[in-house]
Amino acid sequence: MEKRILGRSKKSPFYNVLTSTLFGLIGGILGSVIFIYLGTVINPEDFYFILPLAILLSMINSRFICFSYAGGIISLLSLIFGYSNINVSGIMALVGVLHLVESFLILVDGTKGKIPIFMEKQGEIIGGFTMNRFWPVPFIIFIDGSHIYPATIMAILGYGDFALVNYPENKARETAG
Repeated sequence: MEKRILGRSKKSPFYNVLTSTLFGLIGGILGSVIFIYLGTVINPEDFYFILPLAILLSMINSRFICFSYAGGIISLLSLIFGYSNINVSGIMALVGVLHLVESFLILVDGTKGKIPIFMEKQGEIIGGFTMNRFWPVPFIIFIDGSHIYPATIMAILGYGDFALVNYPENKARETAG
C-alpha cells in the first residue's frame, strides 16, 4: 500500500517484516507469561467450532475473523444449551490475553509505517494517516489432552486504523486503551 500511495517504500519490506516479527516475539513472551501465570488450559476440540465460525463470520465483515466474536458466540451457545465439552473459561482467557497483547503491540508499534492520506469528509478534503500493522505472535499455552502439556501456538494479530483529526501516536494510544 505504501508503494502504491507514495510511489516508493519508506522502509524496506525486509525491515518491516523484521520489526513486526521482533515485536510479535516480545508480545508472545508477554502473552506466554500471562497464560502460564493464569494457568490457562484450552481444549483443541474447541477450535473445531471456533475456526469455521470465524471464517464464516469473516464473510460478513473481515473484522469478524477475530476469535473474540466466534469464541464469544460458541461460549454463549455452550452456556445456553448446556454443552459442557466447551471450555468457556479457557476460550475467554485466550481471547482476553490475546487482546491484551494486541493492545500492547498497538501502543509500542502501531504507528510504525504510517502513511499520509487524503480523504473526503463532509464534502471537504482532509489529510490524515492510515496505520496498518500485523504481528506473528508465538505463545505457549497448556493443552488439555490425555494429560496437560504445554504447546507453542502461533497467532497473527493485526491493527488497522485511520488518524484524521488526531496525531497517529495519540490515535494508537487511544485505541490501545
